[in-house]
Amino acid sequence: MNKPLATLAVFAALTAAVPAAAQYRAPSASSFEPVEMTKNAKLDPSRDTAASMQSYGKLIEHSECLVSRGHRAEGVLVDKPNSRSERSKTGLLRDRDRTCAMKGLENIHSLVRGSLAEVMYRRHFPQMPAMNVARAQAFINAEKAFQAEREKNDQVMGTVMTCMVAVAPQQAHAVLATKHGTPQEASAMDAFFVASQKCGADATRPSNLSRSFIRAFVADSAWRFGRALSGR
Repeated sequence: MNKPLATLAVFAALTAAVPAAAQYRAPSASSFEPVEMTKNAKLDPSRDTAASMQSYGKLIEHSECLVSRGHRAEGVLVDKPNSRSERSKTGLLRDRDRTCAMKGLENIHSLVRGSLAEVMYRRHFPQMPAMNVARAQAFINAEKAFQAEREKNDQVMGTVMTCMVAVAPQQAHAVLATKHGTPQEASAMDAFFVASQKCGADATRPSNLSRSFIRAFVADSAWRFGRALSGR
């Protein structure tokens, strides 16, 4: 399960020797409990509604507000997800500026992190950085340890998604170039799943997994992968 990948001569070899993530399957949405997102909308990981997608859109806007006012989201995102340090930094980040209204938005860890990552990705990577095999290899090899403090379902989802982003970075970029909740987003996600199916997920995007959750994990992995490729 945790044997290292062989050294890659070209990045294409990654698709033939996928990392540990390929031996998992992303958890079904039934593994998660529905979470109260706003007063009028429950964010149910098993399905999308107009209200729930609007709620996640507002969370992205909140993260944009924080980052635009100079608060350091990068300090949150480089920490291991769900670690004590990350949660402390997230709390400080959100409490520091009350002008970025959080009213009606719950502290759902994977979504808060994903919304911050999406804003940071868009700001730093107008396109995915050029492939660097050695940096991609190091990123993949470190992933199991990086995800270790997450809840089990998030840990599996994060590990699989990182493999998918590494195998299909341009398709991941295309997902984040769309507006959440649009038909264009759905089409981009479908193409992403087709391009990255060697990572253990089916070629068809799961119909029982919310696009908000998928987008959050795509953003988290894409920001970290782009950062790794650029040597940051």
